[in-house]
Amino acid sequence: MAYNTAISATRKRKQELIVMDSAMLMNISDQQIDDALNDESEERVGKLNKAIKKLDAEERALISLFYNEEKTIGEIALILGLTESNAKVKLHRIRKKLYILITEAE
Repeated sequence: MAYNTAISATRKRKQELIVMDSAMLMNISDQQIDDALNDESEERVGKLNKAIKKLDAEERALISLFYNEEKTIGEIALILGLTESNAKVKLHRIRKKLYILITEAE
């Protein structure tokens, strides 16, 4: 219930549209993403927080459940009503999206 209320409230706020070319997403290695997202410098953390704010509500929920609350993929899938494979794919795509948003801010 709280999740649905949070989603509804977020949808009411106007979201910035982020368009990403699928070719751009395909050319990013997992190592590049890991390096960028695991950099804990103050500047990088600030850019990461700004990038997370640009995600839609479901994407923010998925990232938060995985990294902040340390839920397993199975638990996240159950909470969000997804299959495990779909949750994995979404998490991977969100990580790529965050990488692009962070590197564009530099």
